Order: sequence, then C-alpha cells, then structure tokens
Amino acid sequence: MLQPFTAYGSRMNRCEHEIFHHYFIGNGGGREHSLYLHSENAGFHIDDTARTVRGGPCSCTWEPLSALPGDSDCRRTAEARLDKGKRIGMGRIAGHSVVRYQAFDEKGTETDLSLAPGLSCEVMEEVHTWPGTLGIPAAKWQYHVTSYKPGEPDRSILRLPVGYIIQQNNE
Repeated sequence: MLQPFTAYGSRMNRCEHEIFHHYFIGNGGGREHSLYLHSENAGFHIDDTARTVRGGPCSCTWEPLSALPGDSDCRRTAEARLDKGKRIGMGRIAGHSVVRYQAFDEKGTETDLSLAPGLSCEVMEEVHTWPGTLGIPAAKWQYHVTSYKPGEPDRSILRLPVGYIIQQNNE
C-alpha cells in the first residue's frame, strides 16, 4: 500500500510489505516510508516497524512530473519505462483513471504498469512477476497507490518522526 505526497519540492511514499518464503508461506513484513526533503536536499528511509531512520544529506533529487506533450494516453511514458510494452486496458486506481501497459523481457519476467493520464502519467501501480516452475511465480514485487491527493499537504506530514533512532549516511 503506498501513499505518495508531494509538496514544496519534497516527496514521501508510505509502504506496507509482506515477505513470503516459497511464494506462499508468510515470513514477515513491515511498514516503511521514504522521504525526500527538497529544502535540505536529503533523503531518508524510515522503517516504522523498527522505528529507525536511515539517510541524510545526499546528491539525490526529485523533480515533479510534467506530462509529455501529446501523451494523453500515457503511451510515450510507457514506451520510456517499458521495452516493447503493449496497452492492455484501462481501469481506476485510488479514484483516478489509469491506462494499463504490459511487457515481457527475454527471461519471461512480466512487468505491468498503470499510468494516470489525469496526473501527468503518474505511476499508480507497477508489478514485476518473475517466472518460476510449475506455473508458480518465483517472485513478485508490487507498488500500488491506495490514496493519491494532488496538491500541497500540511507541512507536518513531511517531517522525520519523533522518537526514532537516526542513522546518518556516510556519503
């Protein structure tokens, strides 16, 4: 589950994840989020389960998306992100219309991408599925937006949590 926020040149993604052993057997999970603070030019990985923050000043940047000219169906954006991607349909994610694209690489890894034309082709879902044996996938990675609110959120959302252990980068 992801919830992106952007404001003042900063960005945050919240994530909940589950880990599986042999694809079916639960083996842990957690909650975390990433935070890029534009004014400090700093990036952080925040583990809400362990209550730790890792990061600090960096050479990283994040630029707000701008729609490519003439890309009302996000085709050009999909072409830039997927090699030989094909449009497979439409849908809705977090209340926004999306166009779905799919591609397979030479090893059989499937990538599904859902882009929101009304949000400058923002990625609303991305799924990578690696082939396994007997038709059972070997692994799967999924990014899925569950809430997306364009605009400027309250500045308090884009702060490091109080009481967490902070581990600085050695960059």
